[in-house]
Amino acid sequence: MAKENKYLQIEFGTGNLFAYSKEEKEGYEEHKSSKGNVSYRAYFKEGIYGIYRGATVRDTKFGKEISLHMIDVDGGNVYISFPLFDQSKNIAIYAEALITLMPAMQMNFVYRVFPYAMEKKGTEYKNYGVSIKHADMHERTVREDYPLERLTYTYEKEGVLHEGDIPAVKWVKSFDGSMKKDQEEKNAYLYKVLEEHATGSQKMSNKVSGGEPPKPFEGTVGGANVDTPNSPEAKEESKPKAEKETIRAYTQGEPTATEKPDPEEKALAEKPAPAPVAEKPAPAPVAEKPAPAQTAGGDAPVKLPF
Repeated sequence: MAKENKYLQIEFGTGNLFAYSKEEKEGYEEHKSSKGNVSYRAYFKEGIYGIYRGATVRDTKFGKEISLHMIDVDGGNVYISFPLFDQSKNIAIYAEALITLMPAMQMNFVYRVFPYAMEKKGTEYKNYGVSIKHADMHERTVREDYPLERLTYTYEKEGVLHEGDIPAVKWVKSFDGSMKKDQEEKNAYLYKVLEEHATGSQKMSNKVSGGEPPKPFEGTVGGANVDTPNSPEAKEESKPKAEKETIRAYTQGEPTATEKPDPEEKALAEKPAPAPVAEKPAPAPVAEKPAPAQTAGGDAPVKLPF
């Protein structure tokens, strides 16, 4: 039976991942929008544990989205949608957090993907982001000793410019004298990173602090093999196929009706039997003179088999 694909979205205010349904379903909660529209949501508040299979940028009726593809512990496909742009046409906040980690993510490794919206202590504001860590999807645990290295930001502090990977936001004076953000350089850089890593990256994270390094997933999930390039099954699949050995099935005593003949026995059985050897004729009587030669049209001389 084919497993149902999961299509997950991010609830902006909480960071929770959820599956959407127009109709009421088991395990789904009723959700009422600000306009009073009722729908149903199944929440994944611990994030998603699964095998990373890549990311793509796709157009939807809501605009461009990054679709992160994973395979869960049951062997089902999970697609997590990250809106790419915000209302100001800048890279959206959750998408930005994901892009800063994409160069360190490796295809076929197991991760936990956990978007979050955490309140800033003592303020009414929140920190929005995405946590991605090496994980064990059976045990539902994460690896803290091999964190993924995130792209760094350029910033200025106390008059000192700290150079990072991502260009700093610029403040420019508008026609009316007010200051506004210019994020074009930052947006262009993040979009380029996204394009370079939209189908996954084989680049190894160099942030190492101990323990056995994480390895690509090999084996089966949900009873089905995951065709990872490094799996024994995939390597075996790539070898030239040898002819299957004939199996002979016998019961104790006589062979069964389903017995397959041995190739040598079959060849011998199909080989035509040799022609029977003619009996040696009795010796002809001795004649004083040799018999005259056979004339044309008569019987041809017969060569005896001895």
